[in-house]
Amino acid sequence: MLQHTHSDARPLHFVAAGLAALLAVAAYLIGVRRQRILARRPLPDRISPRREVYLTGAAIIALIVISALALTV
Repeated sequence: MLQHTHSDARPLHFVAAGLAALLAVAAYLIGVRRQRILARRPLPDRISPRREVYLTGAAIIALIVISALALTV
């Protein structure tokens, strides 16, 4: 899609691609942070998923919706 920017790519396609890239970076950074927390000894008292894990899940759902819209429009 990015190689053929002169074609009929709609702005929604670029929004979906940008959100996918942002989500991938965010998931990586959250994973690195959680891995660092879980590597501590003794384990911290609070190791359950925090807000950022839930926000990542919500962002994935939003990406699915945007991608579906981009494919149908």
